[in-house]
Amino acid sequence: MKPITKPTHLQLPEFISDKYTLTDTLGAGGMGKVYLAQDTRLHRTVAIKVLNQTSSGSQTPNQTLDEARALAKLNHPNIVQIYDVLEHQSQLVLVMEFIEGQPLQQFQHEQLPSLIQKLTILHQICLGLAAAHHVGVVHCDLKASNIIITSETSEGSIGAKIVDFGIAQTQRSVQVLQNVSEKNENLAASQGCKIAMSPEQLNGLPINHLSDLFSFGILAYRFISGHHPFGTGSASQIGDNIVNTPAPDAFELVPQIPAALAKLLNQLLQKHPADRVQSAKQVADKLQQIIIAQTQEEILQQQTVANTPLYDSNVETEEHHAPSKDNAHRDNVLRDNVLKDSALRNSPLKTSPLNPLSKKSILITATALCLLTALLLANYPSLLALMNPAPSSTAIKHQVVVIPPTLESLSFSNQNPIGSNLLASAEPSLLVATMDDAIKQYIIQNQSMQLISSSEVNAIEGDINAIGNYTGATDILTSEINCNITRCNITLSRLNKSSNSQRWTVSEQDHWPVILDNFYATHNDTQLKLAKLFSDSWAGKLVNQQVSEQDYLSYIELYSIMKLQGEATENHLITLEKILVNSPHLFSGYGLYRESALNLYADTNDVKYIEGIVNLINQSPPEYRYSVEQAIDQFAIAITTNEFEQAEKQLTIAKQRGADETVLIELQAYFFLASNQLEHAISTYQKALSLRPSTKLLYNLALSYWWQSDSIHTKKTLKTLLSINPKHYFANQLLADVALFEGDIEQAITLYTPLVESNKQSTDISNLGLSYALSGKYQKSLEMAQLAVDTSPNHPNKILNLADIQLILGNTSQAYDHYKQVLRLNQEVDNRSAWLQKAQAYVHIGDHQAAIKALNQLKKMSPDDGEVFFVAALIYTRIGEHISALSQVEEALNSNIGAVWFNLPWFDLLCEMPKFNQLLKDAGNSYRCQLG
Repeated sequence: MKPITKPTHLQLPEFISDKYTLTDTLGAGGMGKVYLAQDTRLHRTVAIKVLNQTSSGSQTPNQTLDEARALAKLNHPNIVQIYDVLEHQSQLVLVMEFIEGQPLQQFQHEQLPSLIQKLTILHQICLGLAAAHHVGVVHCDLKASNIIITSETSEGSIGAKIVDFGIAQTQRSVQVLQNVSEKNENLAASQGCKIAMSPEQLNGLPINHLSDLFSFGILAYRFISGHHPFGTGSASQIGDNIVNTPAPDAFELVPQIPAALAKLLNQLLQKHPADRVQSAKQVADKLQQIIIAQTQEEILQQQTVANTPLYDSNVETEEHHAPSKDNAHRDNVLRDNVLKDSALRNSPLKTSPLNPLSKKSILITATALCLLTALLLANYPSLLALMNPAPSSTAIKHQVVVIPPTLESLSFSNQNPIGSNLLASAEPSLLVATMDDAIKQYIIQNQSMQLISSSEVNAIEGDINAIGNYTGATDILTSEINCNITRCNITLSRLNKSSNSQRWTVSEQDHWPVILDNFYATHNDTQLKLAKLFSDSWAGKLVNQQVSEQDYLSYIELYSIMKLQGEATENHLITLEKILVNSPHLFSGYGLYRESALNLYADTNDVKYIEGIVNLINQSPPEYRYSVEQAIDQFAIAITTNEFEQAEKQLTIAKQRGADETVLIELQAYFFLASNQLEHAISTYQKALSLRPSTKLLYNLALSYWWQSDSIHTKKTLKTLLSINPKHYFANQLLADVALFEGDIEQAITLYTPLVESNKQSTDISNLGLSYALSGKYQKSLEMAQLAVDTSPNHPNKILNLADIQLILGNTSQAYDHYKQVLRLNQEVDNRSAWLQKAQAYVHIGDHQAAIKALNQLKKMSPDDGEVFFVAALIYTRIGEHISALSQVEEALNSNIGAVWFNLPWFDLLCEMPKFNQLLKDAGNSYRCQLG
């Protein structure tokens, strides 16, 4: 405390003046005056607070004295110590420890504390609160001015002390307050500071320690963010907001704070006491965990400062995360815009029929993230890198394709019921899954090997020679399982390509029998056989995964369904999670869970799948949590949720933990693609292709060109890819996307139709619906739009598509309901795609002012974006500003928006203007205004 006045005459009540000598006045307020004094007996400096005789409100003098005595019992380093309590004729005096320091709000204004320093101070405050609550004392006025910051140690570390328990209550007094008359029910709200109170305190209701925790939540939010969680204005206005307005979501704070901290702040600021964290001790424990995690992260960041950049020095540099011309940095789309905004709220997925498809938002639900998850599964370096480091010279020697095992079972004879029952109960088909898992995990656990993803292998049309040649493989592994009545025989073969031909032949082979009574033993035997086949590669010491036979059998049943059959559901994830909780060292299960959960998240936009992955990883054993696999899992999650800084950090961590450079190059290329650093993506994919020629990498290169608006190189690259594999699903799909964007509608319908028939992806369905709408086939478009929403009910862009078609067909009421649903889903979302959707929804429901505001926000984000020009043209047309609409039409056409997009009936009114006709004629759409 620092003196604020220099009184010329100091007086204390006579009954204490013989014990203390006043030297200064420290402050005065509604509760009384505070003086600086010297204790004449103990020769120490003290602070003396003389309470006003009316400050105790409805409490009797004896009750007030009891409260003061309870406070004097508190002896905690984070609470100002009360040395003495004196009373004379209803005059109460508190003699307290004097502290050299400054109030918290002054400290924050004068200093620039780091997040860890802020958390440390909050942790100390919480420890003090916990001590007070433990003896039944509730502060009732916890705010920044009642926190004193000191530098109290020889090392100068920051200390925090809670002061001014002047209106504090004990739990006993809380019970007394429950029986006060109605005229005193607003006692609590009449004292203290309204902007720091809990809703129950402001409402004059009985309070307990949970009220202090709400006040602590306000204090913590302000300390961390710099602003009050319930807005600005007068104390009464803020008090009304505390009572009536929901607290803001702390996950939306900028700059972003750790997720655990955001969650804690949200819990503290719950309106109902029962919904808050239930004790200050629990809050302190959570803060301590966050401090530890944040400290580890900062240490890691310091260790990476001197590391080399993620891209090579010979790649031309550009400003980090520089936006492309469509400024889609924060909302770029992979696999149906599966990369959501950082808050993981219902992010937009597809542009509507009114919005010409973004080169990013046009992509399918199964393309890029499928490629990412397959890449991650295929390229996991081993946990052995952490526990048994390989020689420094170890590098990937083998790019391995694994062909799924084949099973041949002879018909069983009823003459041998024992053997028949054995095989029937054991299900030989599960041996296929066991072999597939064992082979792939061996490659993953081998520092000198890289597994080529099954999705990449499956995309190749042709025999084993084509598969090997088009994936850039160095080795192919095949396995055959032949079962009779009593046992099965396994043949495992390693194939290599002759240096003088494109033919693949067997170079190594092994055979052995198995009895179907222990699948985990077969798993381990298979890996031992692989070690013999690859005697030229370092495999390290095999890890004892401590997995029971029953758990492994349950896992392999799920593996067969989820991985080999591709039928992962939420129930399968729940079962897999239970297996991993019971056998946490079944490390291959984490990759399977992550791959399936991300695919489900992409299909449903349900954040629970992301939360499930995070929780599972956090509960995994240390061997996994600090492994390369964990870092790549976190990379996948961060990419999926658009947290690019976190993704980049995880790549660096993976490199530190021993990820091979070949693997990192492919992941870096994907990172550049996802974060819209397209020049880096193109050059890095070209480098990756030079190391491993692959149709998957070729596809991603085409995707990079497309997002860079380079349709010439996009088509050229796709042509090369399709000459290798004419039935490549993703290549044909991207070609359809290009056709739709450029307005070649017949070609788009021709390409999308077989895609929808063969693989009913919701985005393919939606894009086919868009194509029908642009060709005037609105009934077919409605059928497709409804099917897309049925498939992905929480995707706002698909709902917007449906609303548009309903409005065109005159189903106004249904259309308005869907437009409002789009607005609800995007209420908390702040990115380009969300504003595109909101602008269109607002203008169609007649809220022109909101539509213009949304448009202005879009122009700030993407001033030279063709889609924004198109939506602007739509809005100005709908509100009758046709001159402005025409200028936006011209800008959209100049930005390569296909002229066919202006065939939609929203633009019919522009046909009365000659310039509109001329613009479309110049763009090759001379028949537009003859459509009606």
